[in-house]
Amino acid sequence: MSGIVKLKDLQKAEQDAAHWIGLIGNAYRGGGGGVGRLQSVSIKAEVYHQPRDGDNNYHAAPKQLASEIEDIVKHDFDGIVKRAMNSLRTKVDNARTEAIIEYKQMLSESGVHQEELS
Repeated sequence: MSGIVKLKDLQKAEQDAAHWIGLIGNAYRGGGGGVGRLQSVSIKAEVYHQPRDGDNNYHAAPKQLASEIEDIVKHDFDGIVKRAMNSLRTKVDNARTEAIIEYKQMLSESGVHQEELS
């Protein structure tokens, strides 16, 4: 995947995420109206561990533990979402840097100088 395609994909993901987060706390009229809220969280946690050949190698979190994790995610949702968005923004920034480097490298390899593009 080219750096520019990767950048565009991550920018779209960031935009979609920001829109989704913006639904929370935002008033709506459909379905009788209300305010957007986090409805549910679903955790699927697995551990990879295969003690011997032929043994089960994927182990799902026990149901009660998964439920507790879901409750903690709901409780700490605002902080988790902020961290996730910061992580996504960092990935966008890194992809932007990589795309610029790729662009400059392509120009250099083609013999085109940046000044010629103005």
